[in-house]
Amino acid sequence: MNAHRPELADVFRAHEKEFLARWRSVLSRPQLRAIRDCRTAALGGHLQKCDRCGHRVILYNSCRNRHCPKCQATARARWLEQREAELLPVPYFHVVFTLPQQTGYLVLQNARTIYNILFRAAAQCPAAFEALCEQAAKLQWVVHIQPPFGGPQRVLKYLARYTHRVAISNHRLRALEKHRVSFQWKDYAHHGQRKIMTLDAVDFLRRFLLHVLPSGLVRIRHFGFLANRFRTPNLQLCRDLLAVRQPPKPADSHNPAVTNVQDRSSCPICKLGQLITIEVIHPERTLVPDTS
Repeated sequence: MNAHRPELADVFRAHEKEFLARWRSVLSRPQLRAIRDCRTAALGGHLQKCDRCGHRVILYNSCRNRHCPKCQATARARWLEQREAELLPVPYFHVVFTLPQQTGYLVLQNARTIYNILFRAAAQCPAAFEALCEQAAKLQWVVHIQPPFGGPQRVLKYLARYTHRVAISNHRLRALEKHRVSFQWKDYAHHGQRKIMTLDAVDFLRRFLLHVLPSGLVRIRHFGFLANRFRTPNLQLCRDLLAVRQPPKPADSHNPAVTNVQDRSSCPICKLGQLITIEVIHPERTLVPDTS
């Protein structure tokens, strides 16, 4: 095993040419480049200096690609903070739509079309559900109902783990050697036992990229009074009708170009000073992020 725990970017850098030689006609390169170059000199960065001890450190910029395992923690925290600020003091329901396993190959070949159909079906569900409830109300039912465990805040935290999840996180990778990648996985068929699987590096990349969404596909969509176009006035109207105060607006201090810089303002050496930017390191080339 390697002493250095490998990252997904290491696999991309080491085996990109082999992968493209075999799969160039099937998959495009933007995700490969983004994850490969994330937080490296290729994307530029900032030279910072501690205002107390003088320690200097270079912090490279993030790629901000939604499939990069290094970039989702900050995006997930920001999304969760924004959604929590929109919660109203009313009951919430958590409804899950799952595609049948038999549609797997169809989705693989027609991802954009199938995902858009799924979103449309979800958007139309409330009206159809209301009509169904009107009919069902005429029948006699024996029903057990209880409040959602933990409330809407807990549901949002649960959703955030999925909305910003990547196919595999860096901490699951165990080794990269002899053109093979070893990673940890959980065997749910045997009580969730943690096991190690080893794959050919090119096949590992192929499997990872199967989870890459079509470029530009919006994976988080809001409907009804939370639709993006009228969300702010609708939420204000709801708060006025419910006589509740508007919560403080989340502080959006995350400049997309320096996502990883502002999260590391304290000096790692003296622990007392603040890191001040003294020089901007320009990127070697321009990368258009996929943050949709």
